Amino acid sequence: MARRRYGRPDPTTGHVYYGRGEVQLTWIGNYRKMGEALGLDLVNEPDLALDPDTSADILVQGMMQALYTPNHGLPRYFSATDADAEGARRLVNGADKASLIAGYWRNFLDSLEAARTAAVQPNCRATEGAGDADGADLKTDPVAIGGVLAGVGGVAGAASMIKPILEGVTSPWAVVALAMVLVAAWLVVTGRVKLKREGGV
Repeated sequence: MARRRYGRPDPTTGHVYYGRGEVQLTWIGNYRKMGEALGLDLVNEPDLALDPDTSADILVQGMMQALYTPNHGLPRYFSATDADAEGARRLVNGADKASLIAGYWRNFLDSLEAARTAAVQPNCRATEGAGDADGADLKTDPVAIGGVLAGVGGVAGAASMIKPILEGVTSPWAVVALAMVLVAAWLVVTGRVKLKREGGV
């Protein structure tokens, strides 16, 4: 960490502005910028970025308002008629692994759309519209897009914590299954997916 300048204590505040939260916010300037956007003193209390709600706000607002890369906000890449997931990588860290990350986006989108479809199947007796309570278009709605990208970040963060477990897994399908469980749990815990059932299945 200390090999990079953001991994060393700031001479004025004494804090280290290493990567925190879903988006791995770094550098004192970014902490200041996001703090001003959210009305928080992230410069003097950088660990506030670790709070799940604050972390999600940093992720979504930073991308919506193009606070990470000027002129590269979500509205530039996602609209009612277009969804440029690969180009949207320029929101954070240029074009690094853009195709790979766009693939993650497509997989998450497919999973969410499948879950929404399953939620309204008659045999599950789901409350009408429960899987799509606000009618959001998962391909173009900023909050839905932010949720998908946050899910990618959440899985990445979780993977780093369970690295010792993953090292012992030899089947790629087991890794995929674990990722799906983590994403499903995250969606339910954060309230992004709510299934209301009456009686049994």
